[in-house]
Amino acid sequence: MYDAELPSITVEAMVQFQREFLSRMHMDMLVHGNLDKKDAIGLADAVASAFQPRAGLEKPQRPVLRSVMLPPGSHYIYEAPLKDPGNNNYAIAFYLHIGNRADRMLRSRALLLWQIMKQPVFDSLRTKD
Repeated sequence: MYDAELPSITVEAMVQFQREFLSRMHMDMLVHGNLDKKDAIGLADAVASAFQPRAGLEKPQRPVLRSVMLPPGSHYIYEAPLKDPGNNNYAIAFYLHIGNRADRMLRSRALLLWQIMKQPVFDSLRTKD
């Protein structure tokens, strides 16, 4: 596909690109899954150690991370093609916006609902479907 470009790429050009890339690199990580805080921090440290970014972007140059408020009644599904359709060990991410996190009563009810639903949902997904 890019075979015509390969002869013009030099080792020096790649080293220069790496320096420039890493000098502008800013890393934020979201660790999602079966990791505790210590393991997540260890993973982030390993990634940072592997890339060894220099100074990174100045704060005004960093992308602004924003949450998206979905309209009431929204229903979105994103399906990605499976690498191995015969392997049924894939993830489902379910997002449910209940309300303001600062509302302690609402938050405690949401956590209770999660506790009630957690085991039956896991059991159904893992052993029955």
